[in-house]
Amino acid sequence: MIKIAPSILSADFANLERDIQRISTADYVHVDVMDGMFVPNITIGIPVVKSIRPTTALPLDVHLMIVEPGRYVEQFCDAGADLVTVHVESDTEEKLHDAIARIQAKGKRAGVVLKPKTPAETVLPFLNEDIEDFKDSQHVLDYIDDDFAIVNSLEGTPYSNDTIKLNCFLIAVCIEGCIQLDVNYRTYKLQAGELLLGLPNTIISHTMLSPKYKVRLAGFSTRFLQRIIKMEKETWNTAIHIHNNPVKSVDNGEDQTVFGFYRDLIIAKINDEPHRYHKEVIQHLFSAIFCEMMGQLHKEIEASGNMEGSKEGIKQVNYILRKFMELLSKDKGMHRSVSYFANELCYTPKHFSKVIKQACGRTPLDLINETTVEHIKYRLKRSEKSIKEIAEEFNFPNQSFFGKYVKAHLGTSPANYRNRKEE
Repeated sequence: MIKIAPSILSADFANLERDIQRISTADYVHVDVMDGMFVPNITIGIPVVKSIRPTTALPLDVHLMIVEPGRYVEQFCDAGADLVTVHVESDTEEKLHDAIARIQAKGKRAGVVLKPKTPAETVLPFLNEDIEDFKDSQHVLDYIDDDFAIVNSLEGTPYSNDTIKLNCFLIAVCIEGCIQLDVNYRTYKLQAGELLLGLPNTIISHTMLSPKYKVRLAGFSTRFLQRIIKMEKETWNTAIHIHNNPVKSVDNGEDQTVFGFYRDLIIAKINDEPHRYHKEVIQHLFSAIFCEMMGQLHKEIEASGNMEGSKEGIKQVNYILRKFMELLSKDKGMHRSVSYFANELCYTPKHFSKVIKQACGRTPLDLINETTVEHIKYRLKRSEKSIKEIAEEFNFPNQSFFGKYVKAHLGTSPANYRNRKEE
C-alpha cells in the first residue's frame, strides 16, 4: 500500500499553515528534523511541530535526523507527533531500542530509517521481535506469523524461577489445573476458567504449575495493537486496568459464549484448507476477538466506576520499571542500594521508590534484595569458590558483612546454606 507524505521542507515557511492545507488530501505531513550534526543542515524543532499540530488533522510523521534521538523523542510526541522515526546510525542499538520503547509508551507509532548507503539488514534487530520468543518455543504451535501466535499446549517443568519480560500482548487461558505466578512482582493464582492478560513489558516470574495442568497461550504483536486501537484516554484507562487486574474470569455466560464462539471459529479457520486470503481471514478474526475483549474490559471499568490512571502512570510502568529490571538483571547483585539504581536511571531515590512502588506494589529495595539473594544462593550452591571469594565477587567489604547479609535474608550462615542437602 502506497502512502503519500509530503515534506514541509518544500513549503514556504512564511506561509506554513497555508501550504499544509494545500496537501490535505495526502496521508501524512512529513516533518524533517535536522540538527546540523547527524546531517549538515539545521531545520526545525519541537516548537514548530507544536505550532503546526493545530493546523491539520493529518498525522504528523516526524523524521529525526539527529544524534542521540532518545533525548528528545518524548518531547516530540508531546508536541503532537503521531509517528516518530529514528535513524539506525544515530545511536547504539540499546539506546535506539530504548527510544522506540518510550515513543510507544507515549501511545505513538515508532519507525526506524537508514541512510541510502547503510545496508538494509541493519534494521533487522528492530523488526519482528514481538513474536520471536514464540518462534523459538519448544511448545506446540497451532499458528504463528509476524503478528500472532497460538500455543496449544504449554509443557515443561512444574516450577520455573526464570524472569520473563513480555515483548507482546499475552493471553494465557487456564483450561485445567492451577498456575501460581508473579506478575510485575505481585503473586496471582490462575484457576481453570480464568485467563491472564499481559501487557507488553510485563514482568513474569516464579511460575508454579499444578501436577496436572493445561494452558493455552496467544500472543499479539505491538504492531497489531497499534493498527487496531486508537490511543485515547479510554485506551489508557483499559491498559492501566489490565496492569492492576491481570487475571480475569471467563466463566460467566455472556463472556464464555462470545469468546467461545471466536475461539472455535479461529481454530476452525486455522485448520481449514489454506486459500489466497487465509492469513487475512485469521488476522481479522484475531482483530475481532481482541476488540471484543477490550470492549468487555471497558464495560468492567465503567461498571466499577474505576477510571484511574494517566498516561504518565502507564509510561512509568512501561519504562521505569522495565529499565530497573533490566539493570537488576545485568547487575547480578553487585549493587544493593536504591540510590545506585536511581542515579543510573537519572531519578531521585524518593521519586524512583515512589514510581516502582506504584508500578508493582513492591519497594525497589525489596526487589534488589530478592534478586541479590537469588544470585548468592546460586553461587553458594554451584561455585567451588570459597565463601570469602564469593563475598568479594558481590562487592561486599569483607566476609563478615557478607555473612550478616546472608543470615538476614536466608536465616542461616553462608556455610550452613551451602551444606544444606535439600537446597
